[in-house]
Parts: sequence; C-alpha cells; structure tokens
Amino acid sequence: MIISKCPVRVSLAGGSTDLDLFLQKYGRGTVISFSANIYNYITLKSDRMGLNGLEKKYVIDYMKREVTDTIGDIKNDVARIALSYFNIDPTTVWFTSDIYASGSGLASSTSYLIALINAIQTSLGLNMTKRELCQLSHILEKQFNPLTGYQDPYSCGTGGFNRFDFNNSGIVRIENLNANIFNNFDAYLIHTGQARSSTDVLKTIDPDKCVKLLDTAEQMHCCILNGDSRGVLELIKEGWLIKKSTGKIAEDKRVIDLDEILENDENILAHRLLGAGNGGYFLAFTNKNSKIDRLQDKTGHQMVKIDVCHAGPTCMQVR
Repeated sequence: MIISKCPVRVSLAGGSTDLDLFLQKYGRGTVISFSANIYNYITLKSDRMGLNGLEKKYVIDYMKREVTDTIGDIKNDVARIALSYFNIDPTTVWFTSDIYASGSGLASSTSYLIALINAIQTSLGLNMTKRELCQLSHILEKQFNPLTGYQDPYSCGTGGFNRFDFNNSGIVRIENLNANIFNNFDAYLIHTGQARSSTDVLKTIDPDKCVKLLDTAEQMHCCILNGDSRGVLELIKEGWLIKKSTGKIAEDKRVIDLDEILENDENILAHRLLGAGNGGYFLAFTNKNSKIDRLQDKTGHQMVKIDVCHAGPTCMQVR
C-alpha cells in the first residue's frame, strides 16, 4: 500500500498570467503563491485475492465508487489519465481530502493528480524529481482541463512560498521566497458555500484586463524582499479588485455577499477569492491571534487557519 499526499495551492498575486491565452499574447507571466498545509491524499493498493487480483477490476473510491474492467471506462478524470499514462494493472485508488475539494479554487484536481502520479512512480521505483512531477502533471491535466495554467502544478508540487515566472515556450523559473513576511498575521480559508467549474470561469477571462496583474506581482515581489508585510497585504487587496474586472469572477450572490462582509469587517486586513473565481474559498488575513468567533457567526462559514507547507508532495510505502 502506498499513501501519497500533496498540498493545495494558495495564490497571492499574478493569477491568470499563467494561462496559455495570456502567455501567447504577452510572452510572460508571473505568479506569487504558496502551498498550504491542507492536503489531498491518494492511497494506492492492489489486492491479491479480491477485485484487483482475481476479477481484474479497477476500483476508484472518491465521492463515488467505480468498479470497471478497463482504465478507459473510469469516469474520474484524474484516475483515468494517470493510470492510463503509466499503463497500470488493475488496482484500487482511494481519494481523500482535508477539505471540501470539488470546485475549491485551491487546485485540488492538480493536487490529487500529483499525489497519484507520486504514488504510481513510487510503486514503479522511478524516483521522479519535484520538477518532473510538476511537468508531467501539467501535461496530463491538459487532457481533461485544457484551459488549466502553469501555476497549479508548480505551486502544489514545489512546496513552500515561491515566485514563478512562465514564458510561452513552457519554461518555468522558480524563486523560493521568505515566508517570514507573514509572521505577524494569521491566514484563513473561508468557503463561499458555492462550488464551480474552473473551466466555465476561465472561458470568460479577458487577457488584456490581466496585464495589470503582472505589475501587482512585481510590486509584491519587491515588498517581500524588503520585508514590507503591510505592502503585501495592500497588493493582495489591489490584485483582488483587478481580478474582479477580468471575467466572471464574482457574480454568484453568495460570493458577492461574503466579499462585502469581509471588506467591511475591521478584523480582515486583506482578502481575495482563490482560483478561477465565482466560488470555492476566500483567503483572508487577520492580525496574529485575532478573535474570529464574531466574524464566523457573521459569515455563517467556518474559518480554517492555514500556514505554508514547505515540504510539498510526500509519499510513503506501507508493507
């Protein structure tokens, strides 16, 4: 049995400049993001005397349970694409998560995919590097989510707090950043109560309206290098305002209402919706050790404190 986990991605600046449509037009993109200590898990096991060993069935367990004769019949995109790429014999794959992962805006599909690739390559003894995991994940996810950008696999698969620079030739530059910039703040995830299809939202993105996000990312990078944590928070707010103008990012009423509550609450220093938008999770910053009970009551949503995951994807084999 192999148990693999991969963190989710939290983007602070530059999201959408990693999309192919933007890179083809402007030639470069920049994203600042971190992998969070919220994980998606894959358990990979092949039995000897059950559905895998005797009946030669593939078993995929997530919110549904699939039992199929062939890989091609698997409905779960992540399982089908990864098992097919490695041409894996009948096996069982369990999907579990620390969060409500569907439509989260936290790159959960990518996180699951990297965790599964990592489990498979470990079982095959391939010793892939983190960069190789990221590269392969991006290639495979394109098969079922053609509009996906570069930041998701690299942020989930690298670990830590990073600046990522992309170009239209597929070259990715990674600069590890000092996460101490957030030592004076607490970061929270707040679910909007709304899941959404990232593909549906990404179709509405206007690349010309995303150009300003490049400047925001560059300014944030300078603030991080200079230890200007308040400047980072101001740029998160500025980036969120720009992001809302680039497409159908915040049109759901639940998203609009929660956005307004967070904007007007004195405890919230900065906030933004994560991922493609129009659902999933908000990221919010407060002063260290702020009491949030009243805010939780006001929003009607649980606030989950998060931190930076420096390790990235990990895997262990249980014999």
